[in-house]
Amino acid sequence: MSSSLVQTTGVQSVGVVASLAKAFASNVTIHNLIAVAVSSYPSSGGTPPTHTVADTLTHTYSSAIRLTGAPTDTAAAHQQFYTPNTSAGANTVTVTHVSPGTESFITLAIAEIHGCVFTSPVHVTDSGTGTSTGPTSGNFTTTLTSFLWASMLHIGPDMTITSGSPWNFAFEAEDGDNMPLGAEYRSAEPAGTYAATWTIGISTPWTVLVTAFTDDVTGPIISDVAVSNITRNEATVTWTTDEISDSQVEYGTTVAYGSETTLDPTLVTSHSVDLTGLIAGATYHFRVKSRDVAGNLSVSADGTFTTTPGPGAGAAFSTQGRRRRGL
Repeated sequence: MSSSLVQTTGVQSVGVVASLAKAFASNVTIHNLIAVAVSSYPSSGGTPPTHTVADTLTHTYSSAIRLTGAPTDTAAAHQQFYTPNTSAGANTVTVTHVSPGTESFITLAIAEIHGCVFTSPVHVTDSGTGTSTGPTSGNFTTTLTSFLWASMLHIGPDMTITSGSPWNFAFEAEDGDNMPLGAEYRSAEPAGTYAATWTIGISTPWTVLVTAFTDDVTGPIISDVAVSNITRNEATVTWTTDEISDSQVEYGTTVAYGSETTLDPTLVTSHSVDLTGLIAGATYHFRVKSRDVAGNLSVSADGTFTTTPGPGAGAAFSTQGRRRRGL
């Protein structure tokens, strides 16, 4: 399925701070991605600051790309972080100053992104630096459909920042004394060559960072399909997926099926669905279905089982193929 921006926001410190926090306006969703952009400047100049990022849901953040220095100002730092959401709920993201000293000027932009792969989501990173009214990352090339997240730091007075078409504006903080930062994005862009661009009001030094996060376009892998607890009128179907997904079973006395269970939206990797109201002594065809968080559906191969004709009779099941990717 296609990636998309769920929500974005940001905050700028007033003077130097030891940390800076910003809450998402709405609860975040499990298996979405959180992307973070940070610009900073040390309280005393000199060495570019370093930071860590954390949140109230205790996710672990990784650095996607970092660039220090800007034309005419070597103490500026600009960095992007990310984490896959392993939890859902209200969430506040905090960036904390590490060094040098104990404080720095900080600006923070955060975004929740839907539809990216959960494991190793960073596909491509790129950066640019210069002095002009047209900040740009320069050209970068992707080979997979991706969500593009770009941020721009500029050194100088307050001014208007405009995202370059067809980029979408995400966030701007424009206090010239406190590390101005802009962010923009593009959703579900196919493989190709791109450049993040802005227009700013005054020619000034700037740095640009871009991270391309890979879209999740593959359904969960279904394996270990089995039928157990077979009686005259009931049976239990179980299976496993390689990522959390929902659960549903189609079934019937022909390969046309004709019946299906109520969708269980609970996101799990070990699935179990009970079939009830079956006909005694009948052979049933069935297949299992699971859809992941990104909306990708996988369907198993056809399988069969036979209900018992009466007390004490045996039952059996079979399945043609034990593992199948999404359609």
